[in-house]
Amino acid sequence: MREILLEKKREFPQPLTRAAAAKTPAMPEDKSEVHIVAAGETLSKIAQKYYGAGGPAQIRAILLANPILDKNPNQLKIGDKVIIPAVATAQ
Repeated sequence: MREILLEKKREFPQPLTRAAAAKTPAMPEDKSEVHIVAAGETLSKIAQKYYGAGGPAQIRAILLANPILDKNPNQLKIGDKVIIPAVATAQ
């Protein structure tokens, strides 16, 4: 039992001290947005709106940020929330 407890203790990282936290680099700011689907919108139209292009690369970026859409990306419903990630390749 002691070995199990010691193993568990090793799995959890120790909390950072203030000095260590100050040295830790800041996480990059997440610039993703949330889009609420309106009537008649498709992933291509949404990608066009946010990225200026509705091609496969932009649609794929949206699908990667929204795994639930992988099941059937053509079944968007009015009011669905779609995460729109900031993509470096978007133009």
